Amino acid sequence: MSALPVLLLPLLAVGLSYGLGGVLGADLVARWRGLDLRRIGSGNPGATNVYRAAGILPALVVLLWDAGKGWVAVRLPLWMDCEHAALVTSACALAVLLGHVHPPWGRRARGGKGVATFLGILLAFAPMAAAVFALVWAVVFAARRYVSLASLLAGAAAVVVWGELAKPGDVLLAWVTGVLAYALVLWRHRENIHRLYTGQEHRVTRLRTDGR
Repeated sequence: MSALPVLLLPLLAVGLSYGLGGVLGADLVARWRGLDLRRIGSGNPGATNVYRAAGILPALVVLLWDAGKGWVAVRLPLWMDCEHAALVTSACALAVLLGHVHPPWGRRARGGKGVATFLGILLAFAPMAAAVFALVWAVVFAARRYVSLASLLAGAAAVVVWGELAKPGDVLLAWVTGVLAYALVLWRHRENIHRLYTGQEHRVTRLRTDGR
């Protein structure tokens, strides 16, 4: 068998994952609700800005969509019966996350911050790590009311759990995939980190069931 057919399915899976990552839930909801997310909060196309503009239910739609595409991307190599499935799966996970934060179309390479998509990836790879993410996020958010801080601390904890609970033959790949994915999320939060450091980050002080 030539190298091309062997590589074709993995390349297709990675390409589909990247393209899927570029379809942002916030953009879909913004079109549905007639929102201009660039003029709301930080201008980020994510669930938090949708929450500020339209309330909790549209934000949950964004969260589910963006997490769902992370989960789907990780499952693609198995559904497509790709060779070297473990390596291809990790590549698809990073591709869908990269597509989310740097979409291939529509936003001039400015996408979301990747937290929900990262959570979907965790759900597919390591449900226990996803559970730890959710628990840490809830505790930190309840205590401090910063979405960004809760997301960053929860992501770091989840990567550690992911790596520690990986099967013996998958430990290195789990750590590499987790660290690279988290690094991308961390990079997209660099402005939030600066605002946290300077005390200028936005808090969520009350629950909104509808937009402002």
